[in-house]
Amino acid sequence: MFYNHTLYLLNVNPGELDDYGIYHEGQEQVLKSFPCDIQPYSSELLYREYGYQEQVTKRVFCDLDSDIKNGKIVRDGSGQKYMIKKIIPWDDYMDVMLDDE
Repeated sequence: MFYNHTLYLLNVNPGELDDYGIYHEGQEQVLKSFPCDIQPYSSELLYREYGYQEQVTKRVFCDLDSDIKNGKIVRDGSGQKYMIKKIIPWDDYMDVMLDDE
């Protein structure tokens, strides 16, 4: 497949309260990057093509990877974050459905 983008799989540590009751946001850590093809997509298309009812805005084609899981957060090169909503595995690649975070 033709992969012209890179996504970064993030590990987001939860925020916490310090001893004074002040909330500090969690740290983001890039677990890995992976090449992919990103295309605009919609919930309506997802329902028509696969029968799933999820809110999605992007469709990603990438190689099979066991680290890519539903609920994980990814970031593109511009810094936009997305949540992985649905994964549809095929023989040698997978469709990953994303929604804006």
